[in-house]
Amino acid sequence: MSQQQILRAHPGEIQDSDVLAAIVSFVERNRQQIWQQTGMKGGWEGWLQAELANFIPQSSPYFVEREQPVFQDASQSIDLWCKHRIEYYDPNTNPNPSECYKRIGVELKCGGEYQDFFNRTLASFQGRVIKDINKIIAGMNTGITGQSGARVYAVGVTADFTDLYGFESVARTGMQVRYWQSPPLQNTDSLYVLWWYRDFP
Repeated sequence: MSQQQILRAHPGEIQDSDVLAAIVSFVERNRQQIWQQTGMKGGWEGWLQAELANFIPQSSPYFVEREQPVFQDASQSIDLWCKHRIEYYDPNTNPNPSECYKRIGVELKCGGEYQDFFNRTLASFQGRVIKDINKIIAGMNTGITGQSGARVYAVGVTADFTDLYGFESVARTGMQVRYWQSPPLQNTDSLYVLWWYRDFP
């Protein structure tokens, strides 16, 4: 099967998520630094998680908690769990804050030169993103998602264009993997932010 025949991610627009828009904004603003991270042994996912946990509250109306056990399988945690700041207001002013805003979850994967480029197996970038998608599909703890429900993303960040391919199995979930491409900078190529999501009532 040729690369053209393998279902790839589709270009997408950032329309309805402040959190996803913040992730894209961080990547766009920090392209040079991220490019340097992609070549590091040991990966750079932990670095990006920490950076986003600080950046999202600065550029969106969401606070971020890390490694929260929000899945049906209580042994599994989500990388970033975002609650709208209105949830933290005085309950006398806003008695039902969680009825207004969905909580946003993010499972994050980062493509790296040593982790993925030299390791074209199911454990590589696409396989790790798909594993996150399956983790999300398995379900959420409805006692944690709140009265307004949650939208949970599988997000991948990579510098390798070929990482956009290999998502044919994901199309059967009813939601295509989408991506955003950064404009190239001097001495660097584009970066790609891929995402897939599922809404939970």
